[in-house]
Amino acid sequence: MPIWLQVVFCIVCTIQIPFAAWIVCKIIAFEKDLAALRERVKARENESAERLGWLRGVDAKIDLLTENVAQIMGFLKGILVRKD
Repeated sequence: MPIWLQVVFCIVCTIQIPFAAWIVCKIIAFEKDLAALRERVKARENESAERLGWLRGVDAKIDLLTENVAQIMGFLKGILVRKD
Protein backbone atom coordinates (compact mmCIF):
# COMPACT_ATOMS: atom_id res chain seq x y z
CA MET A 1 0.00 0.00 0.00
CA PRO A 2 1.52 3.34 -1.02
CA ILE A 3 2.47 5.82 1.65
CA TRP A 4 0.14 8.53 0.38
CA LEU A 5 -2.80 6.14 0.69
CA GLN A 6 -1.79 5.34 4.25
CA VAL A 7 -1.58 9.06 5.04
CA VAL A 8 -5.03 9.67 3.53
CA PHE A 9 -6.39 6.70 5.47
CA CYS A 10 -4.94 8.07 8.73
CA ILE A 11 -6.37 11.53 8.08
CA VAL A 12 -9.79 10.10 7.26
CA CYS A 13 -9.75 7.92 10.39
CA THR A 14 -8.59 10.85 12.50
CA ILE A 15 -11.51 12.92 11.30
CA GLN A 16 -14.13 10.19 11.06
CA ILE A 17 -13.75 8.53 14.48
CA PRO A 18 -14.37 11.70 16.57
CA PHE A 19 -17.19 12.66 14.21
CA ALA A 20 -18.80 9.24 14.64
CA ALA A 21 -18.40 9.52 18.42
CA TRP A 22 -19.99 12.98 18.32
CA ILE A 23 -22.92 11.60 16.31
CA VAL A 24 -23.39 8.77 18.82
CA CYS A 25 -23.39 11.28 21.70
CA LYS A 26 -25.97 13.42 19.91
CA ILE A 27 -28.16 10.39 19.27
CA ILE A 28 -28.02 9.41 22.94
CA ALA A 29 -28.88 12.97 24.00
CA PHE A 30 -31.73 13.02 21.50
CA GLU A 31 -33.10 9.74 22.87
CA LYS A 32 -32.97 11.13 26.43
CA ASP A 33 -34.81 14.26 25.35
CA LEU A 34 -37.35 12.16 23.49
CA ALA A 35 -37.93 9.98 26.56
CA ALA A 36 -38.43 13.07 28.71
CA LEU A 37 -40.87 14.46 26.17
CA ARG A 38 -42.82 11.19 26.16
CA GLU A 39 -43.08 11.35 29.95
CA ARG A 40 -44.39 14.91 29.75
CA VAL A 41 -46.96 13.89 27.16
CA LYS A 42 -48.14 10.99 29.35
CA ALA A 43 -48.41 13.31 32.35
CA ARG A 44 -50.43 15.80 30.31
CA GLU A 45 -52.72 13.05 29.03
CA ASN A 46 -53.37 11.86 32.58
CA GLU A 47 -54.00 15.42 33.72
CA SER A 48 -56.34 15.98 30.80
CA ALA A 49 -58.27 12.81 31.62
CA GLU A 50 -58.65 13.93 35.24
CA ARG A 51 -59.83 17.37 34.17
CA LEU A 52 -62.28 15.85 31.70
CA GLY A 53 -63.74 13.68 34.46
CA TRP A 54 -64.05 16.69 36.73
CA LEU A 55 -65.73 18.74 33.98
CA ARG A 56 -68.20 15.95 33.29
CA GLY A 57 -69.06 15.87 36.98
CA VAL A 58 -69.57 19.64 36.99
CA ASP A 59 -71.73 19.35 33.86
CA ALA A 60 -73.90 16.72 35.55
CA LYS A 61 -74.27 18.97 38.62
CA ILE A 62 -75.22 21.92 36.42
CA ASP A 63 -77.84 19.79 34.64
CA LEU A 64 -79.27 18.71 38.00
CA LEU A 65 -79.29 22.32 39.20
CA THR A 66 -81.08 23.42 36.01
CA GLU A 67 -83.74 20.76 36.51
CA ASN A 68 -84.21 21.77 40.15
CA VAL A 69 -84.50 25.46 39.24
CA ALA A 70 -87.05 24.60 36.54
CA GLN A 71 -89.09 22.60 39.08
CA ILE A 72 -88.97 25.44 41.59
CA MET A 73 -89.99 27.96 38.93
CA GLY A 74 -92.88 25.72 37.91
CA PHE A 75 -93.93 25.39 41.54
CA LEU A 76 -93.76 29.15 42.06
CA LYS A 77 -95.71 29.81 38.87
CA GLY A 78 -98.37 27.38 40.09
CA ILE A 79 -98.63 29.24 43.39
CA LEU A 80 -98.84 32.63 41.65
CA VAL A 81 -101.48 31.40 39.25
CA ARG A 82 -103.64 30.10 42.16
CA LYS A 83 -103.44 33.45 43.97
CA ASP A 84 -104.63 35.41 40.93
